[in-house]
Amino acid sequence: MLAHAYADSARDSGGSVLATSVIAASVSGNLISSEVEQAATAVVGPGATGPRVIRAQILLACARFSPGEIDGRYGGDLVVAIKGYQENYGLKPTGVVDAGMWNLLDAHTGPLLTSYSITAADVKGPFEKIPKTAADQAKMKWMGYESPEEGLGEKFHMSPKLLAELNPGRKLDAAGEQIMVSGRAGVASRDIEVETHGNRLWRWRQSSGAVSCNPRGRARPAADRKLEDHEHSALSMV
Repeated sequence: MLAHAYADSARDSGGSVLATSVIAASVSGNLISSEVEQAATAVVGPGATGPRVIRAQILLACARFSPGEIDGRYGGDLVVAIKGYQENYGLKPTGVVDAGMWNLLDAHTGPLLTSYSITAADVKGPFEKIPKTAADQAKMKWMGYESPEEGLGEKFHMSPKLLAELNPGRKLDAAGEQIMVSGRAGVASRDIEVETHGNRLWRWRQSSGAVSCNPRGRARPAADRKLEDHEHSALSMV
């Protein structure tokens, strides 16, 4: 289970509001959440899992270098984000978060996780199982989320499994339930230009340079099925 991996990792290694119902909060009472909020020094590289990876993913997202779905695991999208960040800040593009890169990432202030109250709209649905074959999918009137958990995961760019790990004992399908989610800030800007470089998609603000870097050609499954225009994350979707 992920919880075991996070606990092991913790031992080894030792924004804008997204919606009106999001409240900045200090994290307490949860080992994973507490470790995510602590400054890290351990390397994030191949095989890494746990709080330090979550921390790196959220910090990169806050810096507009999308790590893809925040899931607490070192993977291809995270490598792309790390290299993009390193290139942008004059570091050697190793694809590994080391002490020098942590020093830059940790310049971010404020909590990385926030408390969110699940709304009635989050659990309203309709939710429907998506067939595996394209032929069966074509018969559907529309393809939305399969569950409230999937919708919340897409909303906060987190894997549903990680959301469950961060919120043990919490009901992710109940309106009014308070849960911990990524507090990554979004960007609202239309003054942008887009260019590709290797396997990365860069977005530039004409007035101040690079504002985001995303893996090219790697869409999240839920995003493939339902594209929503969230103004708070106008630049976060590829």
